[in-house]
Amino acid sequence: MRAWPIRKPAGGARRPAVFLDRDGVLVHNRDGYYLTDPAKMRVYPFVARALRLLAAAGFRLIVVTNQSGVGRGYMTMRTAVEINRKLARLLRKEGAPLDAVYFCPHTPSTGCACRKPGTGLLKEAFREFPSARGGSWMVGDKFSDLGVAERGGLKPVFVLTGQGRTQLRKKGAPPRGTLVARDLLSAARALIRGARAPLAAALFLFCPPGLRAEEPAVMLAHPLAGATEIVLSTSSPAVPWAGERLDFELKWGMVGVGESHLSALATVSADGEAAWHLASGAVSASWIDGFFKVRDRNDSWMAVSDHRSLGYSKDIREGSWRLREWVYFDYSTMTFRGQRLKKDDAPYAVGGTLPGRVNDILSALYAVRLMPLEPGAVYTMDVNTRKNWKLDIAVLKREKIKTALGKKKCLVVEPRVGEEGIFAAKKGKRLLVWLTDDEFRVPVLLKAEVFIGAVTAELKRRTVTPSPAP
Repeated sequence: MRAWPIRKPAGGARRPAVFLDRDGVLVHNRDGYYLTDPAKMRVYPFVARALRLLAAAGFRLIVVTNQSGVGRGYMTMRTAVEINRKLARLLRKEGAPLDAVYFCPHTPSTGCACRKPGTGLLKEAFREFPSARGGSWMVGDKFSDLGVAERGGLKPVFVLTGQGRTQLRKKGAPPRGTLVARDLLSAARALIRGARAPLAAALFLFCPPGLRAEEPAVMLAHPLAGATEIVLSTSSPAVPWAGERLDFELKWGMVGVGESHLSALATVSADGEAAWHLASGAVSASWIDGFFKVRDRNDSWMAVSDHRSLGYSKDIREGSWRLREWVYFDYSTMTFRGQRLKKDDAPYAVGGTLPGRVNDILSALYAVRLMPLEPGAVYTMDVNTRKNWKLDIAVLKREKIKTALGKKKCLVVEPRVGEEGIFAAKKGKRLLVWLTDDEFRVPVLLKAEVFIGAVTAELKRRTVTPSPAP
């Protein structure tokens, strides 16, 4: 049923909508708690600002909420209506008026069609706001909100306020294509950044199935891209890769097929934390470009303090294959979020929870260089590449080989699991890495099945740029 406005809302201009769950998105909520007293309602401090941003971008603001406290006897229908009207009044005073509030008073056992994830509330809203059928979003803190988004043809947004974190712990990562945000304000900013024009829902960041955008969908940059460079203090822990660039020749058998590099580009301020900006790249030789062109780029931001990853991005072009992806690790909420785009498809959101401190593939290679590495030992790392998994680093043996740095005693290391990328073993195939058996642990040789069969990366040059004095 509709609780606000009292009269039937005017349709007005044709605009998409952001449908909003109430408890846990707009007002404070916790698992098992029912808001039954208007005087106890507490609106999150960021809500009015978020709604003003969305309204300025051309969205209607419509609340759809389950209120089974009525059916359970915890409050009367009159009280439920008054709570919703009070919310609308408070937000209007803050310059963030709602277009409508719809709620279901029934308990789950009644099986009514209006209780989320049922679409009864949406259907009522669509009758009164027909333009909300296309290009609209659903923001919620429960998986039932994601369910109503899927059934109602809305694009899903999952926030970590309210029951959001609890739901993720219980149910795992949200469905593919869900935008995961810290709170409503973060979600609003993400939706607006994804818009090419304020009133064109077809141009937003994540296009739903069947909706063709008039412009290409938007792939956002990594939140740490462009982070400000800083100079580390003399008390910062020493690492063997400071100012280092490693250049490799890629070979397929005896044939040169391209070049690659590993670089510690700089130290940067990543959300106020000092981090190493690491990068790798691969370029195919000109004679191969005509039939299998390779242009790969991987970036990683690695915390100086404890060498965990703060996030990564990749831009992979291998033959007809194209992949762009970035992931940001938020340790304050123990979650990750990002985007993924394959070939010419629209980008979609990725996200979930973290098991603890993690590395991505590129930062893992650098973290291995700090391990004690004794032959016969196996070291385990937590790694995240859109999902959490364990990476076993097996130290196979010591071996002396000829390198660009001269003859070197090396430790032969094998990562036992891997993912996509020029320096990561693909699933079911081996990657062997030769690291110098000294304090630098320089990777001088890599053998892997990556593109065009088995490829060897041989170090040709190591250059070190001295760090500026603090």
